[in-house]
Amino acid sequence: MDLSIEKQWEILEATFVKRDECHELTDKIIVNIYDDDRDLLLTITAESDTLLEKTVELINSELSIEAMEFNDKEPNNHYFNIQSNPSQETMRNALRAVIPKMESIGLKLRKLEDTWV
Repeated sequence: MDLSIEKQWEILEATFVKRDECHELTDKIIVNIYDDDRDLLLTITAESDTLLEKTVELINSELSIEAMEFNDKEPNNHYFNIQSNPSQETMRNALRAVIPKMESIGLKLRKLEDTWV
């Protein structure tokens, strides 16, 4: 029995970091949007609850998301359902619009990865 006959998941990922005056890493937020042709899933990896809440607020200002609960989730990973099943271009534009908002709260974009074609 084949476990998966689907193509690989496509991903849109942004990594934001915050550093102190000595350039030491103080916070990191990773936002992933996955598309596996059946569902859209957004995850945020964050150690700080305050930054997590602010990140969710900023993303929600551009793209409607709703928290999901998983019993076997990885530590510091938070899962969200993306409402209204938006197009890839809508999700790209939303994440791009969030980048300057994240920078306005002191987080700098470290990496943006887009495997969608």
